[in-house]
Amino acid sequence: MARVKVLRAALAVPLALLLLVACGRGGSAKPAWVAASARPPGPAPSLAGDPAARAAQVAASLTDADLAGQVLMPYAFGSSATDVDKDSAVGNQGLAGVNTPAEMVAKFHLGGLILVGFTPGDPTAQTNATTNVDSPAQVRALTAGLQDAAARLPAGVPLLIGTDQEFGTVTRVKSGVTALPAAMAFGAAGKPRLTEAAWRAAGTELAAMGINVDFAPVADTLGPNGSAVLGSRAYGGDAKANAAQVAAAVRGLQGAGVAAAIKHFPGHGHTAGDSHAELPVVAQSRSAWERQDLPPFQAGIAAGAGMVMSGHLMLLMPPDIAKARDGIVAALRNGSLPRARLVEAVTRILTLKLTRAGKPQPALSTLNAAEHQRAVLAADAASITFLRGKCSGPLVSGPVTVTASGGRETARTTLVRALQAAGVTVQSAGGTVVHLVGYGDQTTDLSPGAAVTVMMDTPYLLGEARSPTLIATYSSSALSLTALANVLAGKAKAPGRSPVAVNGLPRSAC
Repeated sequence: MARVKVLRAALAVPLALLLLVACGRGGSAKPAWVAASARPPGPAPSLAGDPAARAAQVAASLTDADLAGQVLMPYAFGSSATDVDKDSAVGNQGLAGVNTPAEMVAKFHLGGLILVGFTPGDPTAQTNATTNVDSPAQVRALTAGLQDAAARLPAGVPLLIGTDQEFGTVTRVKSGVTALPAAMAFGAAGKPRLTEAAWRAAGTELAAMGINVDFAPVADTLGPNGSAVLGSRAYGGDAKANAAQVAAAVRGLQGAGVAAAIKHFPGHGHTAGDSHAELPVVAQSRSAWERQDLPPFQAGIAAGAGMVMSGHLMLLMPPDIAKARDGIVAALRNGSLPRARLVEAVTRILTLKLTRAGKPQPALSTLNAAEHQRAVLAADAASITFLRGKCSGPLVSGPVTVTASGGRETARTTLVRALQAAGVTVQSAGGTVVHLVGYGDQTTDLSPGAAVTVMMDTPYLLGEARSPTLIATYSSSALSLTALANVLAGKAKAPGRSPVAVNGLPRSAC
């Protein structure tokens, strides 16, 4: 899926190595070195003591094939590590010549695996060939099975198991978890302490499911025209404000034991291309890049981010794992990749793993915990933004009718229930109309007669709306809509400020 660098003392898979991952050439015949992939004779390395020292000891004991496996992070088909259906087995045979994810780990001595989930409309959907995320309990069983397979490998260290849990439009585990709003909502709230608390809750829930790497947060700064592939996934258009948000999210995730992977370095917010399908070009001058794009990455690294992702270039989700591994080992054999360089990279990866190894795994009962709900709702409440309309008191009087653009019945129903819980009378027709629009909607999805128009993604479309009251939530999560209901009922204010400019409207009408 992406080019990833592990940062700091433990932290950097080199670009040269990652390019080699995609350039391997190999046929069906097994190279001679495959048979020599077991741990060399002698006692297993001790895993006690300083993580960096332990990592160096383990890396020094590994064969070429073991080292190559440690820098690979493919996806697999199937919702179980050891028991998959026929279609999943066919998919795994195509990727790796095995039937199950556990067999893939064992065969290639993998260092990591990414959990994927295909959802129509997700801007990253084309990089997710399958779905192996169904529910928190299923994910925990899957990750446990994968770690069991990894424990039998020569390295004897845990896998890095990652996923894209950004929230908002890119969310892999959708049910049974405390759903954070999209990043732009945190940018609108402008309160890093709330961001950190919300992301600590999210990290705790990821850890409970056995996920120890989150490919989040997005550290890109949006240019004046936005970015279609990023949208509300980014915190906003101000690099300094984004830096504070990124650092807070990193602290929250990593404080819960999950490595944060900030992305998409060197900055996807000022590009015209989509890195899922092509190689975007950053066209700014160096000085402009240092002002507009670099600060959030610097802040994330300073906060301790475990990884930095450059882009969706299929380097760490290779379509043929054997060729990827064979390419690395062939480069070692012909001298184009010095073994010391690969050992250095693997040592950093192992250090990242061992730094987090041995920490107690939270129970699944921590998911949707009351304190997590409170932490996230506080951020949602701080994000609600008036772009037009009065700033206090109930925004609707009498019965309310909630409408929505096509395909948003879940959001509409959620808001109806939240309004009813807030004491507002809701009826199917004839009431004051509150109209919901969201990700991907156009001008034709607006309702000209609505008293209130609510944008549940980037607020740009509100510049075309004619309703006397315009509100941005930046998110359609249940807690975002609960916060919205409280504002509509006059029980809460809307303190947010749009982190991007909207044509013809202020950042806040209040």
